[in-house]
Amino acid sequence: MKFGVRTAALLVFGLGVVSVVMAARYGSSARPDRRVSPTPVLRQRPYSPPRPRTKIVLAPPRGGDDTERLQAALDRGERIVIPRSPDGRCYRTRGLWVSRNGTSILSDGACLLALGPGPVRLRSGDGDPVAASAVLYVNRSSNRDRAPRGITIEGLRIVVPNGVACYGIGIFGHHVSVQHVRVGGSPIDDVIVGGRANGDDFASDVTIRHSRLTGGRRNVMSVTSVVGLDVEDVLVAGASDTWLVPSTGRFAGNPAAGIDLEPDDPLDPILDVRIAHDRIRDNAGPGILLALRTASGLPLRADRIEILDNQIVGNGRGGSTPQRSGIVLAGGQADGRGRVGVRGNVIRANRGAGLEASGREAVRILLEAEQNDLDGNGGGATSLPALPGAS
Repeated sequence: MKFGVRTAALLVFGLGVVSVVMAARYGSSARPDRRVSPTPVLRQRPYSPPRPRTKIVLAPPRGGDDTERLQAALDRGERIVIPRSPDGRCYRTRGLWVSRNGTSILSDGACLLALGPGPVRLRSGDGDPVAASAVLYVNRSSNRDRAPRGITIEGLRIVVPNGVACYGIGIFGHHVSVQHVRVGGSPIDDVIVGGRANGDDFASDVTIRHSRLTGGRRNVMSVTSVVGLDVEDVLVAGASDTWLVPSTGRFAGNPAAGIDLEPDDPLDPILDVRIAHDRIRDNAGPGILLALRTASGLPLRADRIEILDNQIVGNGRGGSTPQRSGIVLAGGQADGRGRVGVRGNVIRANRGAGLEASGREAVRILLEAEQNDLDGNGGGATSLPALPGAS
């Protein structure tokens, strides 16, 4: 069923107000009117990559701990080539700091096996130590430095074994490209994107393409603060809901989403996000969760989010996850003017609804939904407020 209506409404929903714009008609290709968003654009200065530098080719893994030589190469900030081992062995490493502008990490399929977090090099704004908690941790290495820019990660396979408390890739820099990468095993999240301790409080201009992200214990991908994120042609699958939830002390009750857009603070931006042509499936929780709310209130900047032409199928498989729909919307930009576009997606066979508005507090999202296939979901096509004039 190609689901959609073209209407706008301001309605009471739960204990709050929901602002919803849903666009499209059965079989229609008409597009909603494009309005200029009032949300200001946050951007870093244009980035000019440095001239090509010395290429460092690492020797094959030795069977022990390879952290020291991998980190030494990354601290030089060169063009680093990590060749695949002929016998299939992995480079065994603790979390690695990627802090030099213009660093390229290139491989033909080499495996990095996580041993655990790496050393502490930073302090957060409240004084907490910040370790390299991901196999590749893209962030500045000193509170005196700026966040790194112009990072390329290509062709690697990253494995986090069960029982190792580590992320796959942590992106806390600017102009970061991840392509043809596989992350698997049992990471906390395969990829986390944000601004913790990077001096700017957000990441920017991040692209993740042509990759396979599987098996996150909390989420497959978590995004807490970003301006400019493009996730395209990526398999996002298998969030398991097996990470410890501090508030309950249980290894269950995580979002367990394929992609979780969830700011930590009202000042954290979620802007200019494009999720397109991805396969988002078989996650314990929702395929995509837009948890645009924080403990301190709604975010001030949560706008220009596009979800286009994805396959969002078979999600909500967990028994203890809070939401189980294909796409879940909650909260929104504080002024109610943040826009989310959901267009051309196949959203089928999810345990909950295809498209759900969640939460008892105010849901303030201008939703433009068009030409989505919402057949065969356990909770129906949508779980949204009844819209006057909808058909």
